[in-house]
Amino acid sequence: MGKASYANTVTLPTAEKGDTFTGWQRILKVNGVVKDLTGATIVLTLKQSGETLTTVGAGGITIVTAASGIFKIDAQIITFAARKYNFELVFTFADTTVKTYIEGTWTITD
Repeated sequence: MGKASYANTVTLPTAEKGDTFTGWQRILKVNGVVKDLTGATIVLTLKQSGETLTTVGAGGITIVTAASGIFKIDAQIITFAARKYNFELVFTFADTTVKTYIEGTWTITD
């Protein structure tokens, strides 16, 4: 995963394997302006040492209010192995533009 020059780097809240992750919500802003997510899809990919381990999209990420740019990683029981992951959130817009606006790390503990 190479950092896109426009990507925000974040650290997701630590989650515990086997427990319910309460979710994470964000407003997507680009250059300080809310990005309309109407017709968009969002995919979260977990990686380690450059290898893609899993991808979460429909059923794991929800666009809450498209026009306001609000989306969330849904509450879910964590089944991923305990470790520190790199992740990226890739947004595909209605016009087929693809952008990796958010990336960072996510630690899963035992």
